Amino acid sequence: MDTQENVYERLVAHSQDTAHNLAQRHNEVQSRGRPTPAVGDTFIFRNNLDVEWAVVERRPDDERLLVLPLDDFPFVGSRDVELPEKALGGVANVRCGQGAWMDPVAFRGEQRTGILPAEELERVRGRRRDVVENRLKPSVIERDTDDDPEYQRWQESLNDAVAKMKDIRRVGQGRWRPERWRSIVTLAASVVMAIWLAFSLREVQDLRNAVEREQTQTRDITAERDQFAQDLDEARSEREELNAALQSQRQKITETEEQLNATRSENLEQKARIGELSATLNPEAQALQLIELQGRERQRSSRGLPTTIRIAPNAPFFTLMLEVATPDPYFFYRLEIAPKGTKDFVWETNQLEKNGRWISLLLPSGIFKSGTQYEVKFYGLEGEERTLLRERYLLMFER
Repeated sequence: MDTQENVYERLVAHSQDTAHNLAQRHNEVQSRGRPTPAVGDTFIFRNNLDVEWAVVERRPDDERLLVLPLDDFPFVGSRDVELPEKALGGVANVRCGQGAWMDPVAFRGEQRTGILPAEELERVRGRRRDVVENRLKPSVIERDTDDDPEYQRWQESLNDAVAKMKDIRRVGQGRWRPERWRSIVTLAASVVMAIWLAFSLREVQDLRNAVEREQTQTRDITAERDQFAQDLDEARSEREELNAALQSQRQKITETEEQLNATRSENLEQKARIGELSATLNPEAQALQLIELQGRERQRSSRGLPTTIRIAPNAPFFTLMLEVATPDPYFFYRLEIAPKGTKDFVWETNQLEKNGRWISLLLPSGIFKSGTQYEVKFYGLEGEERTLLRERYLLMFER
């Protein structure tokens, strides 16, 4: 295990390497020699030192620049773009959901911190367009990140940073004086040197403990994400099994419907044969019509469309068979037939029994007027109580 002195030496070396890399990055940026800010540049402002800002668009009418927050907070949501470390020399995530339009005079060359590679700039601009045009299609992990409370608190802090940028736009705080910046840098360097000199071995150990805690938290987050991915795979497997079972059930329902249709066709054929036989045995039976109404006519009635029934001129009676598909069982049923919108019953019957899903009754054809619409209502009877059913028919007779 490393001694405290070795840890201290490694921290000093790491600090020196970081300072060297930052200085090299600063020299590379300044060597570009741009007199004005350009799309792709990154900047830092004195009132927003925790967040960098990436210039991603220039408005052609007034030359204003759109800047988006750029930070090293590790969570990446659906509105963010995670940059590779080589892009800006470290962890960097562009938040495309927040931004501010800035006047070019608010930028100074000494504020420039880097330049986005062209391919990464295009990724950021594409994600920004998706956010503005509401075309985002977040993944499951991105949606989980969007709902994370810690991520949402960071988003709120970015809203404050954006508000500060708008203040710069209003009051001109972005106009830095180079001599003031140099004094700030000198003062900061003095403070850093004083802190470095006062750094004790105990403080080094505390820092090492903090690093270890952060590594533990990172491992825990990784384990949680792995578990979440495993749970997601299991959920997908269960969904596939349910889809297969549902498909099998649908197939069974289709086969049952086909069997019902075949049975219904056989019944119709049997009724036709019975009618023919009855006509042969009793010629007067030709004058007795059989009218069968079911679900389709009931659906038409619910939309206010009557079902037209044509009665043969020589038929003094006709048999009316009505489908009543209510799931509630009743021993007897009541039927009322009256002109639409009235209670002047032309026919009412109690003590009707249902055969399967059907109620049949023999009616005289003379009580119905041609061209008049009649409402047929059903009641379920339980002792002295009766319940109006939703099953209704709207009929119109013609001769």
